[in-house]
Amino acid sequence: MASWELPGGGISWGDDSDMTDSTTDSTTTSTSLDSVKGVLLTFGRNPLGFILGAVLQPIFAGLDAGVLAILDLLSTVYEGSGPGTEGLLGIADVPVVLADLLIDAGDLIGGGLLTAVRTVVEAVVGPAADGGPVGLILLALAFVVALNLYTGTIRKLVLIAIDAIPGGGGLTR
Repeated sequence: MASWELPGGGISWGDDSDMTDSTTDSTTTSTSLDSVKGVLLTFGRNPLGFILGAVLQPIFAGLDAGVLAILDLLSTVYEGSGPGTEGLLGIADVPVVLADLLIDAGDLIGGGLLTAVRTVVEAVVGPAADGGPVGLILLALAFVVALNLYTGTIRKLVLIAIDAIPGGGGLTR
């Protein structure tokens, strides 16, 4: 039998070593009888505690196992299979995955935009470098045009991103 006891005077069972075969010798028989005697004395002192201990202990053990299983499932839903984005993803991993997707999209769009602006600037800088004093004016003009193209495009992309958010279109007007 298992060794357990209900707090407040419930039953107290001995461990498995107390319950041995009673046919072996007289020492074993007396040990087995002492164990039964202890259980009967506990029952005699507090019958209600004995019965409640016998009934409630398995119920509490089962309830504990059930609650732990539910908490483990909730933890799996929230955390997934573990930290990071490897394996089963949980609710906590959603912002990380979305941030990775947005960074990749921004890198793709921003890289193309910077390549386009670089092409325009390089087309103007080459002749402006050979232009002397007029070349400096052309460089300043190229800088202003490139800056306006870049900021105008970024502004449009931000407005498009805000409009993509439900209810976010009213934020810019």
